[in-house]
Amino acid sequence: MNLLAELKQMLQPVPMPEGAVTVQDLSEQLGIARQSAKGQLDRLVQSGTLTSRVIRTHNSGGKVCEVTIYEKPTRAPSNSTTSPGASG
Repeated sequence: MNLLAELKQMLQPVPMPEGAVTVQDLSEQLGIARQSAKGQLDRLVQSGTLTSRVIRTHNSGGKVCEVTIYEKPTRAPSNSTTSPGASG
């Protein structure tokens, strides 16, 4: 694949993932300032309750923008064969 094709694929806008939340979403739902909503979401990321990442998507006006989304972490399958609480 050439560089232009790689960049096009990497920078292509993607739809908002189902279940993802933005600062604006939380701010509007709770009726609080965006700064407060961002603080709450960032604390949940720090505690491991949520993850955050930046995606390129279309805004309500149809223009491409970057937005930070917050999601519940996906758990990777464990390779452990020992059950929790078992001693070896």
